[in-house]
Amino acid sequence: MKLLLNAPLEHLRCTNSDNTIKALHVLEYICRSEEDCSVSAIVSNVDVDRSQLSKWLEAFVESGYINKDHETDLYYPTLKTATLGSCTVKNIRARRLSTEEIKQRYSSVEAFVKTSINEINTPEVTGEIEPKADDKK
Repeated sequence: MKLLLNAPLEHLRCTNSDNTIKALHVLEYICRSEEDCSVSAIVSNVDVDRSQLSKWLEAFVESGYINKDHETDLYYPTLKTATLGSCTVKNIRARRLSTEEIKQRYSSVEAFVKTSINEINTPEVTGEIEPKADDKK
């Protein structure tokens, strides 16, 4: 299974017993996978208990963070999850970068804002998909 961002997932096999962290690791695994995820793949890659995983998956589906394909029993992230990520990127920049840091990294505050908006307004982040040629009629 290919994963997005090419980052290693060793941290998902943590020994932390905190269920909140493990549940977030499950969500991260599903979001970073380029293919829809089976329960078996999640169990083996995130190292979670199958019965606990079922509860988390049900909660994530009910809350709209992931969907389940009932024909294949595979899970995949929703646009709600993507939106959460894009909001985080935007707000971290706005809250955490001081004016001095912005000046060091960018030629001006305007350049920072333009770069941030361009990064956030990509189809990958917004979930907007260009219509097919047939759909533009």
